[in-house]
Amino acid sequence: MLQDARNITQAMKLGALGAPAYQAFSLKDIEDATNNFDTSTFVLEGSYSQMYIGKLKDGSLIAIRCLKINKNTRIIAL
Repeated sequence: MLQDARNITQAMKLGALGAPAYQAFSLKDIEDATNNFDTSTFVLEGSYSQMYIGKLKDGSLIAIRCLKINKNTRIIAL
């Protein structure tokens, strides 16, 4: 299927297999998956981030990392 896999990125390989390279989620989707970041979904905390686990409505399990920018600002990444 893929002629020279050494020169193809992982995202391109996934696309060739029919899987999306990435998917965007709304904050509402993430809040629903983590029960609004309930403590039961909390996994660990590092010096720069917090990790949560969640389950999407389709049953997919996801890991969410909240990066701390400063005291009041965070970025959410999957």
